Amino acid sequence: MKKLLRPYLAVLLMGSLITTTSCGGDDDPAPVVDRETITTATLTLEPQGKVGSTVTASYEDLDGPGGNAPTVPQMTLKAGVTYNATLTILNKTTSLNSEIIAEANDHQVYYTATPSSLMTVTITDKDSQNRPLGLTSTIVTGNAGTGTLNVVLKHQPGTKGSVTAGETDVDAKFNVVVQP
Repeated sequence: MKKLLRPYLAVLLMGSLITTTSCGGDDDPAPVVDRETITTATLTLEPQGKVGSTVTASYEDLDGPGGNAPTVPQMTLKAGVTYNATLTILNKTTSLNSEIIAEANDHQVYYTATPSSLMTVTITDKDSQNRPLGLTSTIVTGNAGTGTLNVVLKHQPGTKGSVTAGETDVDAKFNVVVQP
C-alpha cells in the first residue's frame, strides 16, 4: 500500500512547490489607473468692453481617440478685441473642470495659434504653486485673417512647463476666422 501512495505523494509535493514558487509578489502587475473619457472641449469667449458678442465653440470626439473623426468647430472673432476665455472640459455632459482644478498642480492647458499673429493667449488662472493652469485666459485677436487655435490639456505630475511633457488628456483644434 505504501508503494502505491509514493508516486501520488511525489506529484502532490511537486505541484505544491510549483504553486508556491509561482505566486511571488514581484510579478504583480501595476494597478490600472481608471481615466475619465474626455469627449468635449468647449471654448467660450466673452468680449471685453461690449465689443461684439460672446462666441462659443465645441470640439467633440464622442468615441475617443482612434474612432470616428472629431468635429472641428469654427470661431469667428473680431480683430483687435480682447476676449475673456473659459475652457470647459466634458465627459459627454458632465464637466470635469472641478476635477482638473482639484489636480491643478498636475495639469496645464497649452494654447497654440497658427499663425501666431492670429491671436495672443494669456493664461489667467494658477495652481497652488502659482504656475499656469489654463481653464481661464484672455485672448487678444490680431488683424483679420484665418488659422487655427490648438488647445492641449496635459497631465504632467511634477513636470509642468512644456507641451511635450506628460500625457495628453485633450488635443482639440479650432478653426478661427478673425474679421475686421
